[in-house]
Amino acid sequence: MKKMCFIRLMLLLAMPISLLCSVSGFVKAAAANPGPAVARLRSREVVLRSPKDFEAVASSSNGRVAAKAFSTVARTTSSSSSSLETGGSSTINRNNNNEPDDQPQLYLIQVPQDAAAASSASARSRHLQSSAGDLPPSETTDNAGFHSELQSGGGQVVSYIPDSIYLVYARKQLAVDIARRYDACLASYDKDVKMAPETVRVVQVVKDMQYQDRRHRRQLLKEEAAIANTEDRSTSSSANSSGSTSNGDGGDGGGGDQHYFRRQEDEVVLLDDDDDDDDDGSLSNKASNKERLRSSIRTTADAFKHLKTWRQIRPSHDAATAAAPSDAAVSTSNANDPRKDGSGGRANGDGGRNGDAAGPRRRLSLLEKLKLEGRSLLGTDEQPGSARGNSRPLQPSPAQSNDNFTADPDLYGFEIHLVPGLPYEVLEDALRQWPVALTQVLGRTNSTDPCRPQADGLGLNGTHSVWMHIYLCAKDIHNGTNWLSDRPTVIWIAPALKATLRNFASGWISQTGNLTTDQYFNSTAVLRPYWASGIRGENIIVGVGDTGVDLSHCLFLDDRFEAASLAYYLSGSPLQWSLPHRKVAQYVITPYGSSYYFGDGYGDHGSHVCGTIAGSVLPNGSSSVTSFDPSFRATGAAPLARLSIVDLASSSSEIVVPQPMEKYYLPHHYRSGARISSDSWGYGNSDGVGYTSDSQSFDIFAFRNPDFLSVVSAGNDGYNGRVPTVTSPGSGKNVLTVGATINHPDSVTSFIDQYAFLIQYQDAAGNTRAEKIHPVAGTGITYWQQILINKVRPFKLASPQDACRTFTYSGFSGSVVLVNLDTGYCSSDTRAYYTYYSGAAAVIFILTENDGFVTEYWSYISSYIPYTLITWAHGKYLMKLMANSSNSDFRMTFQYYPNVTAGIDSTSFFSSYGPTPDGRLKPDIVAPGSYVESAESYGYIYSGIKRTTCSSSTKLLQGTSMATPVVSGHLALMRQYFRDGFYPRGNKTTTESVGFQPSGMLLKAAAIAGAVSLQGGIAMQTGEVMGAAPDVFQGWGRLSLAGALPLPGLTGPNFRIQVADMGTIEHGEVIHLRGIRATGTGPVLATLVWFDYPAALMASYALVNDLDLQFSINDGMLTSTRDDHVNTVERAELRNLQAGDNIVFVVQGTRIVHQKLGNSVGNASDNSLPQRWALVVVGDFQGVLQTQLNPSYVRPQRLSAFSMSTQRTSSLYMTISLTNGACITVNAGSKIVAVSNCTKGLTFDCVEERDNRTGGYLYVIRHLTLSLCLTFSKEGISMSTCDTNINKRLAVFRNPYTDEQVYQLVPLPFLGVGSDDRLCVGRTAQPSSVLSVLDLAPCNTDDPNQAFLLSPSTQPRGPSRPPDPPAPPSPPPNPPSPPPSPPTPPRSPPPPPTPPRPSPPPPPTPPRPPPRPSPPPPRPSPPPFPSPPRPSPNPPPTLLRSPPFSSPKATPPSPTARPPPQKRR
Repeated sequence: MKKMCFIRLMLLLAMPISLLCSVSGFVKAAAANPGPAVARLRSREVVLRSPKDFEAVASSSNGRVAAKAFSTVARTTSSSSSSLETGGSSTINRNNNNEPDDQPQLYLIQVPQDAAAASSASARSRHLQSSAGDLPPSETTDNAGFHSELQSGGGQVVSYIPDSIYLVYARKQLAVDIARRYDACLASYDKDVKMAPETVRVVQVVKDMQYQDRRHRRQLLKEEAAIANTEDRSTSSSANSSGSTSNGDGGDGGGGDQHYFRRQEDEVVLLDDDDDDDDDGSLSNKASNKERLRSSIRTTADAFKHLKTWRQIRPSHDAATAAAPSDAAVSTSNANDPRKDGSGGRANGDGGRNGDAAGPRRRLSLLEKLKLEGRSLLGTDEQPGSARGNSRPLQPSPAQSNDNFTADPDLYGFEIHLVPGLPYEVLEDALRQWPVALTQVLGRTNSTDPCRPQADGLGLNGTHSVWMHIYLCAKDIHNGTNWLSDRPTVIWIAPALKATLRNFASGWISQTGNLTTDQYFNSTAVLRPYWASGIRGENIIVGVGDTGVDLSHCLFLDDRFEAASLAYYLSGSPLQWSLPHRKVAQYVITPYGSSYYFGDGYGDHGSHVCGTIAGSVLPNGSSSVTSFDPSFRATGAAPLARLSIVDLASSSSEIVVPQPMEKYYLPHHYRSGARISSDSWGYGNSDGVGYTSDSQSFDIFAFRNPDFLSVVSAGNDGYNGRVPTVTSPGSGKNVLTVGATINHPDSVTSFIDQYAFLIQYQDAAGNTRAEKIHPVAGTGITYWQQILINKVRPFKLASPQDACRTFTYSGFSGSVVLVNLDTGYCSSDTRAYYTYYSGAAAVIFILTENDGFVTEYWSYISSYIPYTLITWAHGKYLMKLMANSSNSDFRMTFQYYPNVTAGIDSTSFFSSYGPTPDGRLKPDIVAPGSYVESAESYGYIYSGIKRTTCSSSTKLLQGTSMATPVVSGHLALMRQYFRDGFYPRGNKTTTESVGFQPSGMLLKAAAIAGAVSLQGGIAMQTGEVMGAAPDVFQGWGRLSLAGALPLPGLTGPNFRIQVADMGTIEHGEVIHLRGIRATGTGPVLATLVWFDYPAALMASYALVNDLDLQFSINDGMLTSTRDDHVNTVERAELRNLQAGDNIVFVVQGTRIVHQKLGNSVGNASDNSLPQRWALVVVGDFQGVLQTQLNPSYVRPQRLSAFSMSTQRTSSLYMTISLTNGACITVNAGSKIVAVSNCTKGLTFDCVEERDNRTGGYLYVIRHLTLSLCLTFSKEGISMSTCDTNINKRLAVFRNPYTDEQVYQLVPLPFLGVGSDDRLCVGRTAQPSSVLSVLDLAPCNTDDPNQAFLLSPSTQPRGPSRPPDPPAPPSPPPNPPSPPPSPPTPPRSPPPPPTPPRPSPPPPPTPPRPPPRPSPPPPRPSPPPFPSPPRPSPNPPPTLLRSPPFSSPKATPPSPTARPPPQKRR
């Protein structure tokens, strides 16, 4: 029976999507996957067929979408430029419909076993119970054979597309054979699928503008002809005028330009030749064609301003252009103008004698005027050999260098992603040959043509994906990208986006989670709590990529270095230095900059960001670089941290981030020792929404380096209503994306962010509803305030909606009118004109569906009436509200304080919000970003600046650029908290204290786990009142260290944190994490974070490996807080817990597939890396996560009695007992037993050692009289000769469920390697016997037979024996003690009890019981091991000394040994 597989590849546009849904909504919508396995591409739907059906289709069309033929010149490309594709293809321009079968092509293959695996894992996750144990191995077939056969046949896997689709590069017959062998479905990966939705949008904009250009040209030619007919001219002048008119369409480029449009018209664009000017032709006296064209020109400049340009990447190209003559010169001196011969314009006989006042001056045509003004819809791309000759429009000013008014047109960049793993020579050939071939295809063969395609190949050095940038003129974008998509080695084409900065009292909020009015107005009166505890960023380095830093500012100045001379230390390629500077550990300048940009000459964005992270002023009179003045108001979050600076300033006056970033940017920070980076830049345009190559670069770097965390800004496009606005790299999976909140209490009225422009209406129930807009584009907020302040104006929909003619009814006087630009064909000026004459007070324009963000259209549209712009999605939403007959009384108003009270629980109006197009939650967290105070840069580093003359000036800035360093600076404190041993109780002097290096996943998980929900606050982007986190505005909430890191005096007494870090997991594996017990005094939150394998750019869903977090309470059914299969973060929220509830967390590897991709996708070593994860549990609980991934569980603790010791090793007399009263002793057979109801326990010599493996402590328990040590084995516990064997080393762990000093005893060999294989010393239950044997059993903290008390003792108990030689010497104390007194001879028997006199204990001394009635007897000491015991004078009794087995031979007493305690006389 024929098998047909239909794989729906959903079109997921990156353009405006109305996605303001709840968390459950965006998770469930994205996770919905009914029926068979479904593959989703971002571009379009494709049908995958069985091999038989595929071959049947291929026999007629080769299985491909036929492509239109290109021009003849493309098919005759010289062989010198056509030898590429991958293995010697015959012609560079061949189309996919005529490809030979022996050449590798791209195919989509679905292997059904993978689909079954995903389905099986999903089913198991739904039915898993806490008592079920680990899941059985996956029942699916291993696809190693699929990959090996593909590679052995010369093919390779290019990408993985969830769920279970592989993009492969192989010969057709190999792909068909493998598909047949593995019962797979397949389809050709055609050119249409390779175009990113953002590229399709740019192409559509070009086509629309070409259409507008042609319409305007025709209209202008009509007007020119009408003017010519009314003038009294001579026959020759009329002939010249007629010639000009006939060639007028070629006036903008001459014959070459005319041919260009004809070629597009015939083969690609298929433009309608009908003249559609009737709808606005009657307006020629009211809104001129010149005004209409101006509107279009400005929109054109906006449409491409977000793309990288060749001028930006190659400044030398710009410099060459600046030397070219301008039209101004041509128009004043026509001696060499080729137009004078009549080939392309009027002859001089028409009065065109430039500079000749005697003759009449020729009147310039409207087309020529526009050209002299440098205006064209698609720029000026005249062929040098055309009728226009070498004439160029007016030279722009520097400020105009990036819009369309330029001497030469800009060439706009596109990322051309190629099959990874190809030989580098093949990639180099493509880089060299494709631009040459494009000159043939596009007719740009003249070497001086300013529109000649260009390319750069830095992306070919990518370590995961490989790509090149191709730069094209606006007119060539459609044909150029179409040709490129036809190359067999091209897998994806996306716009190359410019990076932009995210500019548009935070310390108290981020440390404590709150901000009082007193703290706001006097933030330096009290030291911030984590600073006061000694957590100030010491020895932490934070990476920053920005415009540099002003090292002469007081916040960064180091008097040991002359700030101005630091530029001379720069060397190497790229330029860089590493110095012991107080604030900057490393300074790097990218290849796009130079030492001229050293400092912060671009502006003060970089200095402001760096000051927020780590800026600090040295105290007056202090020369220490490890101190700071906390009274300086703008002190950074981590005042003693240092910075790794990568200066992104460039000669193009824009920031340029070197690519690929995982190779040329992020490793700079990593090599400096930074494990946190702060990036307050991104791609502020709708084309940056979605998963891009920059998102991929950040993700692959984090996947390879899970100890690193990139903190990136979400963006400042939040005022674009009803559309996702988080842009790359904030759309990455493995970064921490930061949004912004307001930075002052709601009672503070001195800021201008306490206002709102509201559209209000009454709903069916009579309730007042409101929708917020932001008139930031257009005439500006000030005009709108003047129109609406203290007024309520009617809000109405234009009639007609497009406002292209006189309104059909009256009643618009004084109203705010909504006009839809997505309908009608007239200009924006025309619409504004008719709206103005309707009597309206202002107009709101709805952008078209392809227009993107309002911030892309700052252009001046109209002088008639105040106006602003809203997104297409926002406009559709408003029109839907107005079309609902149950809604009424629409009006617009301006509200401000006290009617609008936004405080620290409100998000800033500019903060970008999510979700991402594939449904992931972004931003991850929010932090103060509104009016943050930090360093203000000079812009230039002056020489001779010292601490007494440096600038301490500050300024207030707002943006997610400011919120991002707030987070990265406080994460530096969090990293120090873990590293320096404040974990887990906030006090590094406790016995449980353990320091470790946290992973980037752990920092992200802790930040999300401790985030404060903004429930009840206002999302100022839309005016909505927020619910409990998470949502698309606040993410998981606002950063709060106090919500994650316990600190005595700040957090509650029951607040705890437990972690599991750097775990690994396989497909289908289930990991149980036990040990947490609720106190019932508050919630418990657990956050799971994993750094995922980077996604394929063409995949609709970015998630590759899917982990799930579930939990059970008291061994009940497993459940989860929310079902999520799109995010790399999951959070379990347990509320309403009862005291004593036992919680088990379960981490499940639902889908782990990256290791199945073989060695061909990206870097082969990446596919062999394990999938790592981290879990953080915070809240009110007791206990320890019982896993080897938890440093608190792994590291043996220290007995509190030893905590005063500063020596490497020491010993104490101690008694050992159980909490139920049983004493530990040794019976006649040298067996270790527990004696019930004992009043006297045996005293042991407890010797302490450091565990070099974990940094913890181990103990040796020695019998005083037998000179034998406790020995542990699987057979039981016994006494044997003391030596250095690990079976005589004991670890102790305090019972986490009590505040008493109750311990579990764990022999070193039985610490275990998992979470349930640890064995503890315990009493064997023998109720009928007084004596019970001690043995080893699985550890159970609730078992009273494993709960031991170890108490210091002042004298040994047990049979006497001959004295032993003195103990080996202790290390000399600091300062050294005086020589010891002679040993005091033993006294026997001891004197009768008498009240002791107080005597000073020797410093330091551990805690000990109250003094006994008489002085202690002398303490026997065994000989060194393994020597037999020999009599020796008995040393005086002491509680602290060196171990008796530290060396194999006896050592004489140290001359600096501490004297015995003496009675005070």
